[in-house]
Amino acid sequence: TPASGGWIFRNGAPGYDEKMRIDSSGRTIIQSGTLTTPAYTPAQGYPLHVQGIASQSYISIGRAGQTTGSQGMIVGIDTTSSYLWNRDNVAIKFGTNDAFNMIIKSGGNVGIGTDSPANKLHIIANTPGIEYDTGAGVRVDNAASSPDVSIMMAVSSTNNIGIIQTLEPTVSWNTKDLAIQPRGGKVGIGTSTPEQKLHVEGASITVNRGNDDSSIAFQNSTSGATWRIGR
Repeated sequence: TPASGGWIFRNGAPGYDEKMRIDSSGRTIIQSGTLTTPAYTPAQGYPLHVQGIASQSYISIGRAGQTTGSQGMIVGIDTTSSYLWNRDNVAIKFGTNDAFNMIIKSGGNVGIGTDSPANKLHIIANTPGIEYDTGAGVRVDNAASSPDVSIMMAVSSTNNIGIIQTLEPTVSWNTKDLAIQPRGGKVGIGTSTPEQKLHVEGASITVNRGNDDSSIAFQNSTSGATWRIGR
């Protein structure tokens, strides 16, 4: 028993060969290997601290009857990575506020808001009228740009359509421009094998500016000559 209270568990003669210590406040440290100094550092204040050997440290969690080292799951760290590693053919679930939030299936699919993801990333939000600026979806920000610019992908249950939109989230959600294939390549709508820069298959194109005139412009980037269809 240390002078400060609590318990020390040793393997062998007294010295710095302790394997576990529970201090007077209930904090527990478990350590392995041969140590020249005790790893106990109460100032850190961790309720549980596990210290392995210099190259790695792991906690193994398994059910009764499982084989340690090949079944169950491990939480740990080595010299290159940290691990939350599931050895069993079952999913990993994550929750907050005592509610389910995310799942990683045994095949690698990730579900957010669903425990049955059909794709590598599957997001479901059970909120009516989801919009890109107020509800759920995928949002990517470039905080290094000035002003901040975001691209958002979501689904609107109001109009039953998918949405891709660029915005300034910090400036009243002002709209920004969107570039598709800025480094080159073709764009296909209704086809996976576009033959031109823009290839629309099986439908027409509607250009509508309300009460204003609208047109489609074709411009020669070398001469600057422009040809317009519309009014």
